[in-house]
Amino acid sequence: ADYMESVNTQFMKAGAQGLTIMFAAGDQGVWGREGVGKTYHPDFPAGSPYVTAVGGTDFSTKSTIGEETAWASGGSGFSDEFSQPSWQADQVAAYFANPDADLPSSSFYNAEGRGYPDISALAGQVNP
Repeated sequence: ADYMESVNTQFMKAGAQGLTIMFAAGDQGVWGREGVGKTYHPDFPAGSPYVTAVGGTDFSTKSTIGEETAWASGGSGFSDEFSQPSWQADQVAAYFANPDADLPSSSFYNAEGRGYPDISALAGQVNP
């Protein structure tokens, strides 16, 4: 935790200088590098509120460049270390309130943490 807080302070300073820092949200899904356990394992530094976390998408249909879906191996979730920033509050509340959302048990994640990713880009392996 001390390391994450220290690095987060440096990210905050960089942001105050006008720098944008982007990190991959992770490549192991919600379980992170630690693997399956009793709770999800959020990635750092993607969980920092002072970086832009980039998640992944994949094409929905093999051999077709078209609609995209969330990449199953992309990292995502809610930080266990950093609180949810105020600028995320409305979006996260809407996410949890969505009746069509197929959410896992809340015992797996910290619903009060900083949610990520912020943006997504093509990352999967459905095509060529």
